[in-house]
Amino acid sequence: MKHCLRLLWIRHGETEANRLKQYCGHWDLPLNDRGRSQLRETAQRVRGLDVDRIYASDLQRCRETAELLRKAWPKADVHCTADLRELSFGEWEGLTYDVIRNINPERLCRWLDHPRQVAPPGGETLDELETRLSQWLEKVIDYHPGETIAVVTHGGPIRCFLSQYVDKDLGSFWKRPLPPGGWIAVEGTAKGWSVQKLGEKRGVGVWERTKY
Repeated sequence: MKHCLRLLWIRHGETEANRLKQYCGHWDLPLNDRGRSQLRETAQRVRGLDVDRIYASDLQRCRETAELLRKAWPKADVHCTADLRELSFGEWEGLTYDVIRNINPERLCRWLDHPRQVAPPGGETLDELETRLSQWLEKVIDYHPGETIAVVTHGGPIRCFLSQYVDKDLGSFWKRPLPPGGWIAVEGTAKGWSVQKLGEKRGVGVWERTKY
């Protein structure tokens, strides 16, 4: 595919909110010790990839993740942006699913059934997240054709991209779990995207092209 763009989507390492199963959103938390350990392992696995630059959410857990991974790609600059933030959960940030179910079960059910139209109190809808993510993606496609970019972000934006651009099924948003420190590689242009395979050669990551 001519001038295709490679994106290595990486979810930040674990935080205490992840460990406690709290909704985090725009809540600005650092990685915990396990999260840092996860990222050291990830950096070792991907250090053979020729990454041109790193884009990251401006929240602390992603900035810290990007700096840990930058050791694998010392020539890649880090660019932080609020466009890659997690969905804002508003008043639900810091709460667990069980707590929310007890205090606001009706709103929770409406949000889970219709996340594109219904937002957590004071938070964002999925449509709003998709809008800012799409605007960011359009700029990256225009500015960096043919490059390989690591995108350090949160579970929500990664699911958003995969459901909208890879699966082309907005209903698949909940079906794409990715653990803290996990990653997925894609390749494409504005015309379409495909999940790629990351292999390993002599203990480091290599990008294995697949047919479309």
